Amino acid sequence: MAGLLKPIYIPELLYQACEGFIEPHHTYMLQTIRKDIKQTEAIIVDLIARIKAVLSPYENVRYDIYLMTLVSTRSPVRNISPKG
Repeated sequence: MAGLLKPIYIPELLYQACEGFIEPHHTYMLQTIRKDIKQTEAIIVDLIARIKAVLSPYENVRYDIYLMTLVSTRSPVRNISPKG
């Protein structure tokens, strides 16, 4: 999960942050933000697992279409989905 969400670093802001003083309040806020990120990552992992569980009955259908058409498993899904 660690590689799923990548932070965005802005060099100027990072440089400014390194010049300042870190007070107890800043440490507390950073810890709170890290906890929030960990909770959000856990929710994302749960959602991914739920989506896979819900879609698992259809995996055989995708594979059957793959065997019939002899193309990748992504192409049939794109071909079946409605075109806007």
